[in-house]
Amino acid sequence: MASPTKSEAFSERLRTTMAQRGYTKFGGTALAEALTPVFPAGLSVQTTHKWATGQAMPRADRIKPIAKWLKVSAHWLEHGPDPQADRKGAKGLDGEISGKAFAERFHALTVEQRRIMLALLHEFERGRSR
Repeated sequence: MASPTKSEAFSERLRTTMAQRGYTKFGGTALAEALTPVFPAGLSVQTTHKWATGQAMPRADRIKPIAKWLKVSAHWLEHGPDPQADRKGAKGLDGEISGKAFAERFHALTVEQRRIMLALLHEFERGRSR
């Protein structure tokens, strides 16, 4: 299977993050409507359709406001996980990782991998309360 293009990977990160934020519809029209608070002048449905389907990416000046609205880093939204994250944010298995680095790495996981991580967290929390 071929690896996704940059615009397809962006679309997947956008779609996944929106689903996590409670948006159940994800198409050109739904995306344009959801982004109205970010872009009050509006966005064309054709533009947002291309973002939603991985045919195109937003211009650079639109990435940052979308990322802020979704509460993710602009770098992560545009490019995916920071390849330097291990060096910048993690000290190893017995060390600490910054909240930002953890969040970026968590959001880069597949939906199933995130479910597993959340199940592990719940188990650890239950173990602490015993």
